[in-house]
Amino acid sequence: MNAVGAMQSDGTRAGFSNTGTGIQFAAPGVNVQTLDRSGADGYTSGDTTSFSGTSAACPAAAGTALLILGIFPDLSPASLEFLMRTGARDLGASGYDTSFGWGLPRAYSTINLFAPANDKCSAAKVISTNAYTDNMNTARAFTNAYYEPRPSCVSSSSNSVFYSFSPPSYGTMSANTTGSSYDTVLSVFTGCGTKLFLFGQPNAIYLTPTMLACNDDSGGTLQSSITGLGLSPRSSIIIEASKFGTISSGGTLNLSFNFTPTSPPNDAWPNAITIGSGGGTITGTNILATPDGGTGNCGGSDNAGDVWYAFTPQCTGTLAVRTQNHTYDTVLAVFSSGANNNPQTRLVCNDDCNPPQRDSCVTLDVTAGTRYLIRVSGFAGATGLFDLVVTPPGAPSNDLCENAIAVVDAGVYQFANGCATATADLSVSSCGSAVDAGRDVWYTFTAPGDGNLTADTFGSNFDTVLVAYDGCPIAGQAAIACSDDAQGVQSRITIPVVSGQQYLLRAGGYVGSGGGAGAAGDGVLNVDFVPALPPACSLADIVSIGGSPPPDGLLTGDDFNACIGAFAQNDLLADIVSIGGTPPGDGLITGDDFNAFIAAFAAGCP
Repeated sequence: MNAVGAMQSDGTRAGFSNTGTGIQFAAPGVNVQTLDRSGADGYTSGDTTSFSGTSAACPAAAGTALLILGIFPDLSPASLEFLMRTGARDLGASGYDTSFGWGLPRAYSTINLFAPANDKCSAAKVISTNAYTDNMNTARAFTNAYYEPRPSCVSSSSNSVFYSFSPPSYGTMSANTTGSSYDTVLSVFTGCGTKLFLFGQPNAIYLTPTMLACNDDSGGTLQSSITGLGLSPRSSIIIEASKFGTISSGGTLNLSFNFTPTSPPNDAWPNAITIGSGGGTITGTNILATPDGGTGNCGGSDNAGDVWYAFTPQCTGTLAVRTQNHTYDTVLAVFSSGANNNPQTRLVCNDDCNPPQRDSCVTLDVTAGTRYLIRVSGFAGATGLFDLVVTPPGAPSNDLCENAIAVVDAGVYQFANGCATATADLSVSSCGSAVDAGRDVWYTFTAPGDGNLTADTFGSNFDTVLVAYDGCPIAGQAAIACSDDAQGVQSRITIPVVSGQQYLLRAGGYVGSGGGAGAAGDGVLNVDFVPALPPACSLADIVSIGGSPPPDGLLTGDDFNACIGAFAQNDLLADIVSIGGTPPGDGLITGDDFNAFIAAFAAGCP
């Protein structure tokens, strides 16, 4: 006989529950819900009621015992009590105490004491060899928990046990349950799945793993077989062996497993694995790979088994490639790609870039749209697993207005906008047919004085758009100036600038009414600043005002002769006071105009 104490819903002891050395277990005993008698004979008008007391706690503990006996009917009372103690949830002081006894009895935890060690996916038995067999009894294995994978090739399954395998190389696996004593189901998954806890949700969401293969009955028998399933290195799998149907019984399971290594699919350069333009980390191996001769010896790897990858950058810049997490001494090389996509010229090669880790690292300048071949091999014929990390050219440093590059007068600045991003909400207007400057880069110019700033993209090899702002713009801000096609598809703007004021130049690719990311290529930004002439100089530099040659900011005899000639011909060019002087031009050529010219000529130019 076992005494059972009562506990409240928060796990604390009920105040009416006695304590002492006779207490063996504790169970819910406060406001316990139960069915009620119908009608006037019941305690309430409904079908349920609640009550409190050890009279509620004792049936809860007895019900737990019956659940355990339902699975293991041959248990003696002493064995049943021992298992209930072992599987109980400890309450109060650690171990036995006089308030809660051994704790709260739990049927599931107690039953699991008999389950196989690999009854749960999270405790899968590890297969560490390419050939493996296992013989076990699954009668006490249980139906999958909610957070475990289930084979979808059958309507129901039970008595599942789990195995895990990590392929040491590329290869194919086979598994069967031939000789088992019951109707089996065999399935392979990419993992155990994931529990996802969402804020505010009491229960986790289960994200199921991908099922790679599943078989119920093979060869006219009730046993299962999976053959020829291709596996990649470091792609751990879960093998689940189940009993068909929902009736839990199980029996003797015979599992046979075999993994056959194969050469990598990219062993030869014609089969190079293409890496996306975004780069990333790719797991590979050169185990069972054969060498491609004539690639040029580097790190003693010319005759080593190698594997190949192909990469085409989206934009011009610096490409970085390295090996890491490898099980052997790697060697890394990058080649240009020939007319037949063959390795042509070795551009760079490295054995060890950070001894003693022995990673291999290379960097090189690459051109947008050009295909490159990457070779991974081993020092002196070494083989193993590796991770290949490819970092493509990134966005230009001046991709954002906040990071604009400062430019100066008479400067020529080259750029590539293939990886540049478009600045949002800065569409342009009154700029030819362009509606925006996509894939833009930014430059900043601080005026050294009053004058005119001229910028153009002449020499670029794509359709450009050039825009000027008086500072980093905000969404919807109008531009000072914009140019689409000033010369062919190149752009040119000229704006007046004020000394000390900062101006932003935005060079991008043409975006028409159809939208898109914008034209891209190799660009050139030419910058030229022309200072404003002082008033006296501009007055006296006669040949520069309406005449020929263009403004030169120099006062010479040509200017004096031009003024005398204008007076002699009654040309309004001699109406000096109308050009920056006082009083304003009156359309008459008088002695006031001549005196103004003489004064300006005497003042000179800087």
